[in-house]
Amino acid sequence: PRYGVIAFNTTRLVRYDATNPWHQTEMEIKGLAQVRDTARYALKYLPGFEKAYLSQVATQVGVRESRRIVCDYKVTQDDLLSCREFEDSLARGCYPIDIHNPTGSGTTIIHLEEGKSYCIPYRSMTVKGFDNLLMGCRAIWGTHEAHSAYRVQPIVMCIGHAAGVAAAAAHSGKTCIRGIDIASEIGRAHV
Repeated sequence: PRYGVIAFNTTRLVRYDATNPWHQTEMEIKGLAQVRDTARYALKYLPGFEKAYLSQVATQVGVRESRRIVCDYKVTQDDLLSCREFEDSLARGCYPIDIHNPTGSGTTIIHLEEGKSYCIPYRSMTVKGFDNLLMGCRAIWGTHEAHSAYRVQPIVMCIGHAAGVAAAAAHSGKTCIRGIDIASEIGRAHV
């Protein structure tokens, strides 16, 4: 953000359950130790960092993946890489498959073809067994591989916006979320 300021995104915590508060605490402690070690390394070995100092640390550990809710459709890697279109698409993205190995080191990145994008269907947001419950977040139903792509902020903002539009349409139409005409409601929301 300012001249002379550099952001590092280098820590890595694996084999933890993000839904376990004891694991969360251990991740915070180990994550801060990794930040300290990275700062010490930079001061000692990286040219230009001789007078550097740590100015800010995230307020909490960022977790890439934890729970996902079972919905009416499970988004897959094949859906994304084939740029599958859905009749009930509510969001679109082009972020690559970006799998940070949850059990160790290594990252797998698979890019889409230049200029291509994939869709997120409404059915991946409608919670199975409920008439009036939508997931307007990254917890929509998808495989580990698909989640690694659609979990990013721009796509999740589109998912959240779509969920809000759908909920408003259901409310104004006095119907449940499964009773709205997705194509016409979303089209009308973007006019």
